[in-house]
Amino acid sequence: MADVFSSEENIGYGSRVKSSFGAALVGLVMFAAAFPLHFWNEGRAVAEHRALQEGAAAVVEAPTAPLDPALEGKLVHASARATAPQPVADAQFGLSAQALALQRQVEMFQWREHKKTRTEKKLGGGERKITEYRYDTGWDDEAIDSARFEHRDGHENPHSWPFSSARFEANPVRLGDLVLSSPFVGRIGGAEPLVPTLSALPPNLGASFQIDDGRLVTSKDPGKPQVGDLRVAWQRVPEQDVSVVGLQHNGGIEPYTASNGRQIALLDAGAVPAAKMFQAAEARNTRLTWLLRAAGAFLMWLGLTMALGWIGRVLDFIPFLGSLVETGVSIVAALVALVLSALTIAVAWFYYRPVVAVALIALALGGVLLLRRRARRPPPPPAAGLPPMAPPPPPPAAT
Repeated sequence: MADVFSSEENIGYGSRVKSSFGAALVGLVMFAAAFPLHFWNEGRAVAEHRALQEGAAAVVEAPTAPLDPALEGKLVHASARATAPQPVADAQFGLSAQALALQRQVEMFQWREHKKTRTEKKLGGGERKITEYRYDTGWDDEAIDSARFEHRDGHENPHSWPFSSARFEANPVRLGDLVLSSPFVGRIGGAEPLVPTLSALPPNLGASFQIDDGRLVTSKDPGKPQVGDLRVAWQRVPEQDVSVVGLQHNGGIEPYTASNGRQIALLDAGAVPAAKMFQAAEARNTRLTWLLRAAGAFLMWLGLTMALGWIGRVLDFIPFLGSLVETGVSIVAALVALVLSALTIAVAWFYYRPVVAVALIALALGGVLLLRRRARRPPPPPAAGLPPMAPPPPPPAAT
């Protein structure tokens, strides 16, 4: 059952206006930070695109067994079954499995704080802030610092954990005769649950745990866990068919460094041709580029809204006027953020892709001129053979 507390704070008009100026300074910093974010993102996108183009043109097919010494130092594509000659182990718990990797997840039953705040404006520009604090318990794989809780009494969490989450990789992981380096092994997915056995645990741990729903738990009653109880679960990454693109070096596959310094290390499940792997990498690059563009525009909008928020606060002493101005500021900030984001991206394209930028501008200007020319063209004459339209009848005479 959750514990619920609430608090109320009345904030005067002067205090609200004063705090808005501090927020305005933070907003200006956020607004300024959006410009280098946009510029960096466009440079990153272009560099990644060029590296992938270079890789797609240079990649060659490589046999996995036996190895071809002539491909040493070249960017290669290979497809085969990823295998581990030796089992991978979690020595602390005495657990091992024939797999490419083991993933241990440790969770603790802890107190959690949920904070919800609502504000109500008052006549004269003041504000009433009502905050609700709700405390409940649940499993979490990260330590929750109860010292930061608003109401700490009766909601204390342990300060230390005896175990932590970890990942263990087989060494080596082979693709035929090729050895996959760790960056590639870490990208292999398809993890599946692995149920532990109590008999495999060291004696000092066997007395502390029991198995519940495929996991080790320290709870005396797994159905009623207590704060501080632990539960540990494992997943194994099974041996499977994969396709990789990377540098063949010393009998292994490592990330390839393109001429511009960007690294290429591609891995997909199953037998995937090199061309499709590069197409997928290009698609990921495009999605990331648009995601960061949206983040830059949002940061610019938020910064402008905070920088100009003091205007609405100053006018809040007039009912409804402050809220109306705040809405208007938010709309104007959104329009300005979109325009400035587009201009910044355009300037970045001039810097990173001048030829493409000039070509796009030429196409845009050509389209505008064509539309203007068509708009000025006189209407076509009426079709031949059709009689002219009769004029409308005169209005009836007044009586």
